[in-house]
Amino acid sequence: MADRTLLKERLQQAAEETAPARRLDDVVRRARVLRWRRAGATALVACVVAAAFIASLSALGGLGANDRRDTADGRIGAIGFEPATGWNMAANTPTSPDWPPTVWVTNVPFAQADLEGTLMKDGVVRMNVGPEVTLRQLPADGIVLEADIIYVSRNPLPRSETFPPRALPLRLPESPPETSWEGAIEGQSLHSVVATVNGHWVSIRVRYGTDDPSDAMLAEAQAELSRLFVEPAPAATDDIDQFGISSELPAGWHGRLFAWTGGPSTLELSTLSIERLSGDTAIPNRDRLGDLDVSIVLAENDTIDLGFPSTTLPLSIREQDRCDCEVLDDGTTPPDGHSLFHRSFETGGRSFDLYVEFGSSPSSVAREQTNQVLATIEIAGASRAQQPAAPILTVPDDWFVQRNPLPPLIEPRIVVAAGSYDFPRPALFACGVQPGLEAMPRTDVFFWILEYPVSPDAQAPADMPPWPERFSIDLPHRHSDGECAAGAEDVRDYRFWANDHLVQVQAGIGAAARPDLIAQLEQAVSSFDA
Repeated sequence: MADRTLLKERLQQAAEETAPARRLDDVVRRARVLRWRRAGATALVACVVAAAFIASLSALGGLGANDRRDTADGRIGAIGFEPATGWNMAANTPTSPDWPPTVWVTNVPFAQADLEGTLMKDGVVRMNVGPEVTLRQLPADGIVLEADIIYVSRNPLPRSETFPPRALPLRLPESPPETSWEGAIEGQSLHSVVATVNGHWVSIRVRYGTDDPSDAMLAEAQAELSRLFVEPAPAATDDIDQFGISSELPAGWHGRLFAWTGGPSTLELSTLSIERLSGDTAIPNRDRLGDLDVSIVLAENDTIDLGFPSTTLPLSIREQDRCDCEVLDDGTTPPDGHSLFHRSFETGGRSFDLYVEFGSSPSSVAREQTNQVLATIEIAGASRAQQPAAPILTVPDDWFVQRNPLPPLIEPRIVVAAGSYDFPRPALFACGVQPGLEAMPRTDVFFWILEYPVSPDAQAPADMPPWPERFSIDLPHRHSDGECAAGAEDVRDYRFWANDHLVQVQAGIGAAARPDLIAQLEQAVSSFDA
């Protein structure tokens, strides 16, 4: 797409002085999938020529074209330029305090058209649209520098050859400036510098009003570039808490939360270290995921009126979320053997895409463990669903349970179904062949418990025993009929009186069921709070 081309050209212009070109694709892909996939989204100031000069300019209103910035030291954020006679400065006001402003300086007055509707904040002109007219009308001796921090995160910076460490003052490339780039204006030229400075990834663009700047003009640009300051980044932390998103990761998990400047946030989690930038896809560590590994991407989407379904926390993945799809339109699908799940949703007035990729086809236990990690994610403004009631019975860790398999309006109410194998959902229908029984292996067991309401003055039938302290399959029972318990040969029907209501236990016993599984069934039913 055009946006990706702009970013690639921008970084390639800086590559001769700052990085091997073969590593630029990491940043190209990252910016593409995390920002420019969103049709109609605000342009990413840090990554695109158009964005660099169209993004937030909200403060030139009421100023004359020749007004000079009057801050004490020009420090309106983490990046900027020290004041200098003959240079005018403007900046944006980011939509989030997490993002530092983008700053523009020029040796010519800003065009009056760029100053209309702007305002002054902290002694500096703040623009909403950008100095587009100034750029189009840049005289032959005119220079405009734009500086921004293009990656924002409290977590450690990923490894990247694209942003080599540099000390201030930065130097212009020794090569001649570019005269052809996406959005270029005939007769103008451009120098770009990208580097890691004081713990930040920074991008500097120097626009000249001529395609052949003189040595004196280059010296003037270098002098202003030498006035660039970049405040040291705060000490990095592994905590996930920024942009209104937080998470308490369990041991063995790694994560980072970040945003490309001006763009929405992205959370990446993985069972493997994710210190580096993702490779060819938006899923971190896709090429390294083993059978027991999983990676997660939660990407905010700032496009307006997406119509994503509303949800409450905690987040989770479901079987219906499984897909053979792209992640953030990155052009790839999961490798053979991997399993990918995708949910789009809105919560707390914010829209997100959630992707979870496993290195194999996950068991229900692996999915549940991953859902436990997802449940730690908090999103500002999002409501949290009521916590589920305490378990109504206890089953072994490798068993499977489904509460309320049928709609609650159906009587009698099926309270719970459980089995020693991963049975279908829903496990039960009102009558006929029951999916849970039909799928039961001959070596396994399955049961479900029903409750029947009775009138307040009802008495326990003489032939109905009370709920037992210890359930056993040898207790008196009858063989279940095929009308409501079809699908297995041996389904046993137990009926008890308990606390002024009737309780029915239907137990399917596989023809070759192991004794230990039968014992586990007896213990599970015994744990039911009737």
